[in-house]
Amino acid sequence: MLELFDRLAEIADFLALIFEEKRDELEQVFGVRHRAAKNFLPILDQDRRA
Repeated sequence: MLELFDRLAEIADFLALIFEEKRDELEQVFGVRHRAAKNFLPILDQDRRA
């Protein structure tokens, strides 16, 4: 039974790796605009306080 849980954990890790790789591929295709926009708001807030 323990082997089954070990294999399921390995499969989950493998699927997480595949998901991360596919996400990275999609970010390269579509760009990382959403990250840039998310980081842009704190910069605007800093400028407003200055």
